[in-house]
Amino acid sequence: MTYKYALIDTENGMVVGRCTELKGLTGAKTEQIDGEEFNKITFIDFSFTDHFIEICNNTKMYINNLDLTIINNEGNPIGVYYFYLREPFYFHKSGFSGSVREFDMVGTLPM
Repeated sequence: MTYKYALIDTENGMVVGRCTELKGLTGAKTEQIDGEEFNKITFIDFSFTDHFIEICNNTKMYINNLDLTIINNEGNPIGVYYFYLREPFYFHKSGFSGSVREFDMVGTLPM
């Protein structure tokens, strides 16, 4: 599978995972929560990295400030969008899955 995007935790530089497609990167997808408008990013065919899964199996982990990195066919970054979540997203070993077909994150995509 060819991944086009990487999700990187800006607090520690760790690659959380990669996906084949992103929806909402243009800022067109939004969600209203408590009268505030937030950007909604949808990750398609997302896979967590083995390193991230290993850390989550040993300790509770969260992500909050992220770099949505565009990667080329060789796996090198060619562009980055900063995205910070409305609320931290927590992971822990119980119920943790290595890949997800599709999931959403809600936060702010500064333009």
